[in-house]
Amino acid sequence: MSELLIFLLMIVIFAGRCFFLKLPVGIALLLSSVGGALAGGFGVPVKFMVEGTMSFLDTILVIACAMIFMKCIQYSGALDMLNRFFLRRFHNHKVILLLLLMLIIMFPGMITGSSTAAVISAGAIVCPILIAMGIPAEKAAAIIALGGMYGATAPPVNIAVMTIGGGVDIPYVGFGIPLLLLSVPLAIFSVLVLGLKDCKNMD
Repeated sequence: MSELLIFLLMIVIFAGRCFFLKLPVGIALLLSSVGGALAGGFGVPVKFMVEGTMSFLDTILVIACAMIFMKCIQYSGALDMLNRFFLRRFHNHKVILLLLLMLIIMFPGMITGSSTAAVISAGAIVCPILIAMGIPAEKAAAIIALGGMYGATAPPVNIAVMTIGGGVDIPYVGFGIPLLLLSVPLAIFSVLVLGLKDCKNMD
């Protein structure tokens, strides 16, 4: 089978698993690669799947441990406690409160490297507060989505940079300041532009 047909087959397998069976992207990619290997006559590439996984073992361990850590924080009520403290202390300071709420949204993404974790864990807690402050639901959703993305970009864990570094054998060292410069100014700008106009002081 020609390379073009194998490539098209892999695309069809990937798209079918993602869009029709609603499988996670990682599983769809795995099945797509297995389908391409079988079509090319190489059999099931167990060796390459194991070797590829071992190449990113440190990244996998960081993400797994960070997810466990975030679940512990979520179930302990620490995020709720932080929200209550910020509301009581800064309810008359709109700018400071918005910036602190953005930090809470970003925190799970910063620890896990996953914007999904930020939206699910912190976004669900912060969203009612943003709406209660007078921010429309659409803008509150945009703030949470952007906060999750900026959190996944910010240090200490950035999955994209770690994956690229693992692929080209570069240690994940010295990326803290550049990633902060990429994420924090944009987070401040986004939350103030989207939220400050509609925001009101809370009692």
